[in-house]
Amino acid sequence: ALPPSAAKTSIRVYYLHSTFRCATCNTIEKMTKALLDREYRTALSAGEMSFRDVDFQTDEALAKQFGVVASCVVVAAEKDGRTVDFRRLDEVWTRMKDAADFDRYLNDAIAAMKRRTGGTP
Repeated sequence: ALPPSAAKTSIRVYYLHSTFRCATCNTIEKMTKALLDREYRTALSAGEMSFRDVDFQTDEALAKQFGVVASCVVVAAEKDGRTVDFRRLDEVWTRMKDAADFDRYLNDAIAAMKRRTGGTP
């Protein structure tokens, strides 16, 4: 194991949803996973990036940490198992109608998080 000071920052993409999931919620999750599988396969395989879907109504601590009150995507930087920075992407709802715009929005958030935190994907 690396000493704590040498631990790399990794990027985790969360899809936070309510217990009841509508068709739009499921589509947003599918679009997010498809982009990650297409664009970040190497980073996912190397453990430099991960995806996690979470019911924010049952994981209230995570919902509170990210300020989540409705389904959304969150791009977070994690170091030593702790979130060090995050960005909540509330516009996934309006951007999902245009796949290219949705992908650009998510890619831009991931790139910005990597720049701000030194994440590796």
